[in-house]
Amino acid sequence: MSTSEPTTSCELCGWIAAVLSIAAFGSFGVPIKSDAAKACDIDPLCMQTYKTVVCLLTSWIVLLWEPFSYTPWGIISGLFWVPGGVATVFAIKNAGLAIAIGVGGSCIVLVSFTWGILVFGEHVHNRIQASMAVALMLMGLVGMAYYSAPTVAHNAVMAEESSDGIFASPKTAAVRSYQEVELEDRSTPSSEHNDDSCRDGPGEDEVVTENEAVAGLKTASPPLGSPDVDTRVSIQEDLAKETSHILFCGIRWQRRLLGILAAAFNGCYGGSIMVPMKFAPPTAVGAAYVISFAIGATMVTAGLWFGRFLYHFQRECSFSQAYGRLPSFYFRQMWLAGGLCGLLWSIGNFFSILSVKYLGEGVGYSVVQLNLLVSGVWGIAYFGEVQGKETIIKWFISAVVAVTGILLLSYEHHAK
Repeated sequence: MSTSEPTTSCELCGWIAAVLSIAAFGSFGVPIKSDAAKACDIDPLCMQTYKTVVCLLTSWIVLLWEPFSYTPWGIISGLFWVPGGVATVFAIKNAGLAIAIGVGGSCIVLVSFTWGILVFGEHVHNRIQASMAVALMLMGLVGMAYYSAPTVAHNAVMAEESSDGIFASPKTAAVRSYQEVELEDRSTPSSEHNDDSCRDGPGEDEVVTENEAVAGLKTASPPLGSPDVDTRVSIQEDLAKETSHILFCGIRWQRRLLGILAAAFNGCYGGSIMVPMKFAPPTAVGAAYVISFAIGATMVTAGLWFGRFLYHFQRECSFSQAYGRLPSFYFRQMWLAGGLCGLLWSIGNFFSILSVKYLGEGVGYSVVQLNLLVSGVWGIAYFGEVQGKETIIKWFISAVVAVTGILLLSYEHHAK
């Protein structure tokens, strides 16, 4: 009786901590997609630095109830977190919030479960059933990530819905836009067409501007079948290709694909972030580990900045020019978004550490990845990353599958 009550209490604390971590982790990416971040086009390492600084500043709060304790294992956790965090920021910017967190979360679940069950030998009732639960959870997470894909991440010219409910191709959409312009012209009095201000506008033979091509605006209304239709659609497709691709390591990548790969890197590499705590002394685990983690992350972040400076110095052979090549923090524009991002992540990290302490690596850190539910809701309701009633329904079905896997996994953990 006396031995079972503390265990139940500890596990309850672990589940409460997991829920709070889910809410915070699922929301920390929202400031990365804020208007301020978009306007500044903030560099991923700069955004990660905001997160690291806030993590360091808030970590000392644990001294209110925990004695100071430091372990160098926090540096190892920082080596996992900081590069993975940079990749996550890049993924959110280029692939979208929901799919970035979804792909990363799926990989993290697999990595943390492998560490907890196969390496640390954490207790489960039946390893086969637990593995099936993880597989079910991964299936749901992958489905959620798939249906959370931004509709315009890989195509700047978004297909319009036709009158019969079938999505039209970009060329069909362009033809329809010309038809709409023609109808407007026919309903406009002829005196307005003879206005000098209309005559001063661009003619049919002039090249369409980039903004007009991207927005689908038409400055003239040539007859259907005119070569201008195909020409302008070709311009739109070329501009779409430019905005949807990015040059990385000398290779031109599809922007959304590179973002998904970055999210997968964060999951596979950064999924081991809590493993070093297993080797820390008993006085430095749980909440006490937060300080060691924050100090280690700060050291790793500073190391990345120094390495980036050396890279530019090697190319420029000038300290001032190398410093000038470093990206700006845009502090006046980004202090609120960057600080909020770091604060939400720090809250999620603190409670995830407690979750791992009470529930174990395999269950605790895997359950925390349900933050995909929260980030997915942000993506659907706020950023509109999921379009169409049918797609949204499929996303929620995938969410139910993931939750089912979580419940089965928790059952396997509780069975003694």
